[in-house]
Amino acid sequence: PIKLNALANDIFTAEYDENGYGVSLGVRHMLSQNIELGATISQFDIFETNEQGNLNIRYYIGEQLSLGVAYTTGEDVDAYLFNVRFNIK
Repeated sequence: PIKLNALANDIFTAEYDENGYGVSLGVRHMLSQNIELGATISQFDIFETNEQGNLNIRYYIGEQLSLGVAYTTGEDVDAYLFNVRFNIK
C-alpha cells in the first residue's frame, strides 16, 4: 500500500492498495551509421488503463555519446523529450 500524509500531524491520510501491470513493445533501426529511429507502444494498468505511443530519433556523436529527441502521446499526455545518453563500457 502507498500511504500519503499531507500534514505532520496526520490530519489527512489516504491509503492506496492497487495491483497492475505494464507492457511495452518497441523496435529500433539504424538509418545510417549515426542515426537511429525507434518506436514503442505501451499499455499500463495500475489505477486505470493507459496506452502510450513513442517515436524517437537518436544521433550518435561517438561510440559512447548520443543525443535523442522523442515524442510521446497517450490518453492524458503529449510530450516532447530531449535527452543525452552516455554509455559506459
